[in-house]
Amino acid sequence: MVVEMRNIVILFCLSLFWSTTANSEDCASDPKACSIIELCKTATVTKRGYLEWNFDALGHVSAAKDSGLSCGVDDEAKSTEQSPVVTQAKFTKNDFLSFSQLERRQIQYALKKLGFYKSSVDGLWGRGTNRAVNDFVLDQNISSNVSKTVYKSLSLAVDMSAVTTAQKKITTTDRTKPKKVSNSSKVKVCKLEPNPIFEQMFSKETFVDRTLKQFDSIREFKVDNDRLLFGSKAVKPNSEGKYKRFIQVLCVKSGPRNWSRCGSFTGFLEVSMPSSREISGKLVLPWEWTAAGPPVQTLKYTCTGF
Repeated sequence: MVVEMRNIVILFCLSLFWSTTANSEDCASDPKACSIIELCKTATVTKRGYLEWNFDALGHVSAAKDSGLSCGVDDEAKSTEQSPVVTQAKFTKNDFLSFSQLERRQIQYALKKLGFYKSSVDGLWGRGTNRAVNDFVLDQNISSNVSKTVYKSLSLAVDMSAVTTAQKKITTTDRTKPKKVSNSSKVKVCKLEPNPIFEQMFSKETFVDRTLKQFDSIREFKVDNDRLLFGSKAVKPNSEGKYKRFIQVLCVKSGPRNWSRCGSFTGFLEVSMPSSREISGKLVLPWEWTAAGPPVQTLKYTCTGF
């Protein structure tokens, strides 16, 4: 009751400063035609006893925020109550030392093959290993059971059978004579065909760098037995035989109120195992507001190695 009375008083006071020439009949379709009390009434909704933004009327919400109006909505308090602070998971020195000497070398070797690590494969913890393994944790969005998940993910992405506990230097390139590859064992690679709608998504003003990097990883994938490799991300088929590359979709916060139009969601690319030179995939982006484009796109790939 106290919250409702407070909201009524706020809306009444705000209305005293708004132009009296507003046309209330057009308010439902045109936020500019609203008086301040009509604008706030349309842009808000009461849920669970709290006044919240009514995102079914996005145009009115945007108009209110752009005008510097809070309409009685306490965004900061709501954010503090409902949005827990998310901390980045870390792979520590103790995690590294919990592995055997061979496993520590395998971790460094795999990180080097994937381009995260540039130093020697010696099984020793240092700044290079620390930076590389935690860059991998960030890239793969690993948030729990960090040490075991890192090792499992690396073993799926890279063949680590060449690593031994010997003291010889392990490199990521084979300096022996090149092996002949038969036509039957060609690597199958599928590359995204030109797609203007997809390219429009690559804007630093729209998505955070992490989301853009994950979008970029679906431009090309390789076939490795029953897995598809999207960069360092290995994907296996689900129960329906489909491959899904999940993407964390997070928009950049902007505007006078520093708010995000899409929040944080999980999208995905769904494809089948390539069986010919041309295949199609489905990119599903569960945006809450679809002003920037359709939530589903068809992506076409041209494959080689068949």
